[in-house]
Amino acid sequence: GSFLQYWQEHGGLSQFGYPITEEFTEPLGPNSAPIMVQYFQRNRFEHHPENQPPNEVLLGTLGQQFLPADAPSAKATSLPAPAVYFPETGHNLSGEFKAYWETHGGLAIHGYPVTEPFEERSELDGREYKVQYFERSRMELHPENRGTEYEVLLGQLGRQLAGAKGYFSGAYPRYGHAADFSWVSGVVVIRLSGAHPLPNAGCFVIQYDENDKEAKLQLVGYPFGYEYNSTFTVFGRLLRHDEDYRRCDSYPNADGYGYKKIQLNPTP
Repeated sequence: GSFLQYWQEHGGLSQFGYPITEEFTEPLGPNSAPIMVQYFQRNRFEHHPENQPPNEVLLGTLGQQFLPADAPSAKATSLPAPAVYFPETGHNLSGEFKAYWETHGGLAIHGYPVTEPFEERSELDGREYKVQYFERSRMELHPENRGTEYEVLLGQLGRQLAGAKGYFSGAYPRYGHAADFSWVSGVVVIRLSGAHPLPNAGCFVIQYDENDKEAKLQLVGYPFGYEYNSTFTVFGRLLRHDEDYRRCDSYPNADGYGYKKIQLNPTP
């Protein structure tokens, strides 16, 4: 779809790397509104249907997320010409990074520079590289590739962020769902009075609310008086609000009770 088209038209593998997740939603918009995303080694693609083509796909602002913008710098006079100063963020762009920025999408892809170049140790290989952060990316100078098109590479911010969120260990997002709703993730937060231990029997039922827009949790067979916090991932279709659910085998006659809102964004 649009992610493939964007990937192909803006540099593909050499610019963004391989995809490392499928498409899914994350609450990244205003007021945690769901946005369809896909993580690549070097960035995150976001689908913004509110924008007109060709701007419905944008890169995540991972550069700013990993390193808050430095204080503005003065316009440099010692940099090799032709250097560019961006008053919007108060930072300079020159040399190899300027050449890469201009030939690999410029402002639309990378955004403005938010730091000056500096030396940084990579979290991936432990080596130090000259880097410069932009709103949506981090550029790295790789002298071992001097004379090739890979002398400047984008840092693997997508891989670092996905790793920090646990996607490589088989985990799913704390909130979100697959594009086809084959899985839905959320967080269970239950507060009931008392302090009874969790029984060995019982089950959870995940079901849409009466508007079929928000998931809620039904507890079957658990006594009141338990506090529970956990992430969950549901595979398959959630029950609609008017569908009866199969009772737990240990509590065939138990009623469901005691739910909290689980997720803001699932839809049938």
